[in-house]
Amino acid sequence: MAAKLPNPKYIPKPYEQMSYPGQRVQIDVKFVPKSCLVGEAAQEGGYYQYTFLDE
Repeated sequence: MAAKLPNPKYIPKPYEQMSYPGQRVQIDVKFVPKSCLVGEAAQEGGYYQYTFLDE
């Protein structure tokens, strides 16, 4: 039976500080299908939901 080596210790990388707002952003886009909509919105078609995070 082979000997299992221990996992190396996790060493975190230094965090790069932002020099101005908006330098690093995250954008999340989700599609909302017609089956999730009711009323007039369901007749028009699908929608997109945008989430913008300034880290």
